[in-house]
Amino acid sequence: MRFRIAAIVILVVLAGGGAVCAWLFIPFGPAAEDFREPIAIEIKRGTSTRTIAEELEGKEIITSKWRFLAIRALRRSDTLMAGYYRFARPMTAWDAFEALREGSVRYYPVTIPEGFNRFEIAEAVSATGLMSKQEFVAATDDVSMVKEQFPEARNLEGFLFPDTYYLDETSTPAKVVATMTEQFRTVFREATRQASSDLKPYQLLILASMIEKETSESEEHDVVSSVFQNRLRLRMPMQCDPTVIYGLMVEDRYRGRLLTADLEDPHPYNTYVHGGLPPGPIANPGRKALLAAAKPAETGFLFFVAKGDGAGHVFSKDLIAHNRAVAAYRRSLGR
Repeated sequence: MRFRIAAIVILVVLAGGGAVCAWLFIPFGPAAEDFREPIAIEIKRGTSTRTIAEELEGKEIITSKWRFLAIRALRRSDTLMAGYYRFARPMTAWDAFEALREGSVRYYPVTIPEGFNRFEIAEAVSATGLMSKQEFVAATDDVSMVKEQFPEARNLEGFLFPDTYYLDETSTPAKVVATMTEQFRTVFREATRQASSDLKPYQLLILASMIEKETSESEEHDVVSSVFQNRLRLRMPMQCDPTVIYGLMVEDRYRGRLLTADLEDPHPYNTYVHGGLPPGPIANPGRKALLAAAKPAETGFLFFVAKGDGAGHVFSKDLIAHNRAVAAYRRSLGR
């Protein structure tokens, strides 16, 4: 009789242990398929285990915060490491706990705004401490990834697509540059699929970089594009200040503001001195600027100048109207 009771107790314990193991390790709920987009979370130093568990559950990385908390109760001496993490798929609470304990999926998010040039991107990437600015810039000199479609490219200026990227300890300058360039190729292909402009691919990229630097108003992109493309057709100089600034920056001669003498400087990017487009992109354009370069608005505009209130530009079809707009702008500045 005692043997039967003991056997029953053992079976109950084993069954209970099995149930606990299943509860902790089997991922109920979402199937363990890749998320449509990887999910990133930040675990700040001092964040409570309950807060971590709730965020993991809220973003459906795990199915139950209680399982995560139960594991923490069993492993109170373990440290969950602060940092940025990026999850590609749902996982068990145990696997999530292990990932945070080991810091094995720690990421450093780097957001690249539209219009950054490759030197500014190098500054942003080097801030992670994973690589130096010089190493990143050197990696952007390798044009092998784009040479087939863009044989004119001298470096990867323009090809480093603005987005948020998640770097980790294995990231190298070459890997980061390759990721940015691959993202550019995807977006460029989509943006130019139904292009109405007759410019060649590299010319479209150069133009998109100029559009990006000339206006931050996305609804103006296609109109600014029309101005530049109208000028190209008429063989008028582009007279684009950002190209002049870029040329001076490349030669480490930019003094923080554009002077009248700078507009006469004969460097290759000076579109006041040289006709047509500059020899290469002056920044890394986003999706809207690429779309605008490929599909400009149909206008007769040849000039534009900033409005006095800083909200967009005044567009003109002739020099008389443009000079009036310039005078109005100067009056708004008290000149």
